[in-house]
Amino acid sequence: MNLASLLDGPANVTHLGQDFHFRGGLNLTPIADLFPIESDIHDALVQLGLDNTVALTGTPIGKWTAAQIAALYRTAALRKGEIITPRYDITAIDSGTDVVTYIGRATPRTGCPMRMIAAPDATMPAVSAGSLAGLIYLSATGKFYTTQAHAVADAGASLINFSDDGTGDIFLIEQEPLVIDAITVNRRITFHNAAVVVPPPAIMSAIATMLGQVAFGCFRKEGAALADANSLYTIEKVALSDTLPDPADIPTQACACVFGAAPFASFKSRGPVTITPTLSTTPITNDEIGTLGLQVAGRGISAQLSPEGFSHAQLLDLLGMQGGTIARGKSKVRGDLVVSGTGVHCTLYNGAPRQLPQTFQTTGPLAGQLEIVGSQNDDGDLFRFATAAP
Repeated sequence: MNLASLLDGPANVTHLGQDFHFRGGLNLTPIADLFPIESDIHDALVQLGLDNTVALTGTPIGKWTAAQIAALYRTAALRKGEIITPRYDITAIDSGTDVVTYIGRATPRTGCPMRMIAAPDATMPAVSAGSLAGLIYLSATGKFYTTQAHAVADAGASLINFSDDGTGDIFLIEQEPLVIDAITVNRRITFHNAAVVVPPPAIMSAIATMLGQVAFGCFRKEGAALADANSLYTIEKVALSDTLPDPADIPTQACACVFGAAPFASFKSRGPVTITPTLSTTPITNDEIGTLGLQVAGRGISAQLSPEGFSHAQLLDLLGMQGGTIARGKSKVRGDLVVSGTGVHCTLYNGAPRQLPQTFQTTGPLAGQLEIVGSQNDDGDLFRFATAAP
């Protein structure tokens, strides 16, 4: 089936309970990787299935609200080795109140779909009502329901009543869907398990919207087999509609910059300020199914901007190449880079200037693009994107 043929015309995406509008089109890329059987004498005799991957890329219109920021950058809370479709350790189940207590670095949303899974040497908890066999949905009070509507309302007949708390290690793993609504053709494609795999750069400019390109990865349902119907996606005919985005949520403005002490304690950038989080991942695979998900392999953060209003000496001194306490192998951190405007507050922690090209020319600015590389703070965070200062 050619999935792209179902996306004639524009489409929107819903993920983590947030609706995302895009500009410039959405790109859905399903890839069936192959490997050949071949010999020294002959070319490939046959092509066999190796793995299946699905990615969705596009540029959001730049809506900058707390909920959208939390959805697009939630992988920032994860650490190396953690799964990007977060897993939580259950620490207690209260059979009297039906409240499940769990620990994990990410924060699931109200109504989050999850699977409850026991370790090989553990026993799942018993229930007197409801079922743990399929998806369960988290309420704001830590209870679970078998329908999302009841979980959001935190009331209803689908409450899961626990008889005991099971034995051994029991986990919750998120199964957040990604829904593509092709508005003009009334087709809905639901990928049942997805996450942001490339967070978008944040762009502060008077003539550009706030967000660059984002990429989502789509994975098979937890525990599903390759042969299972609807294990990866479901396609439906649905009467679709759309809500007009509020332009007030899409800021375009020149922002103020702070980078350590004077003379860079207050300045403006000649052009856009772009802060780019990076996330590297490694696949979690098994021999039967292939890629099951992704683990965080590394995180990074960098910024690019063009400072204006400084002397030749100040621009050269910023990189700290001579004088003072400069020494090879010593910290080059100057401080946090803070970029702020109305409804926008972005911080790159522990920034170290890496390069600042200068061009001596008849026309045009002297200072080129200053690159600042960040490192994690005491809380393990590389950056903070928000609508207001902390």
